[in-house]
Amino acid sequence: IKAARRWAYQVKGIPENQAEVIVCEGNFHGRTITVTSFSSSSEYKEGFGPFTPGFKII
Repeated sequence: IKAARRWAYQVKGIPENQAEVIVCEGNFHGRTITVTSFSSSSEYKEGFGPFTPGFKII
């Protein structure tokens, strides 16, 4: 995720703090705070936060 954002800022010229990482609804990649940030399941988010911004769920 960090590498994708760095590439967006440095190579593609996305303004700082405006990159979005697009993720699919129903995903599961673990339970770290950043990964939980883009979970579409409210049961995995309950009791955690604040979450990492910049994710768009499709």
